[in-house]
Amino acid sequence: MFRIPPGRNTTALHFAILFSAIVLFVVSIDMFKTGFTSEAEITPVSGRVVSTTLFNTTTINSRTGQTMYQCNLAIALTGSNKEFKLTEPSKHSEKLRNIRAGLRIGAKASVYVRKKDLAEIQPKIFRIDIEDKTLLKLGNVTNDNVYCWMFCILASLGALLLFVNLRYPHFVKKYL
Repeated sequence: MFRIPPGRNTTALHFAILFSAIVLFVVSIDMFKTGFTSEAEITPVSGRVVSTTLFNTTTINSRTGQTMYQCNLAIALTGSNKEFKLTEPSKHSEKLRNIRAGLRIGAKASVYVRKKDLAEIQPKIFRIDIEDKTLLKLGNVTNDNVYCWMFCILASLGALLLFVNLRYPHFVKKYL
């Protein structure tokens, strides 16, 4: 295993590893909240559809020069000052096109968001119903972050174990 020479001051390295473990753990907690949202945690925001806009955004990475595309759907409802936005990481999204086709101007729609996110300007959408027809289901949204969450939690545990092993090697040898 990777060992640091005993006479070297490695406090900065140890705490950099600990800091990255903490950051990964905090990110995984946020992904956990989104990935495992249940029906009891979401609430509808109802109104008539004022506008739906489907647009693409292009971002160019300054380091690699790689072009990344996002397809976005913005929904505005009467009686709400919020802009509801769905994003897909592709140039053309059939899923968003189908949702936009189902959202007719003037039709009564319900957009479901988390109760905690009601104060935000652009809350994350978990479900869309229009006149008793479901266009976007909760299961399609919540399953997106499960693999990222698993990676972040395992990486944070791995970084924490590396920190303990490098900082307190005698403790690790005693109990393992």
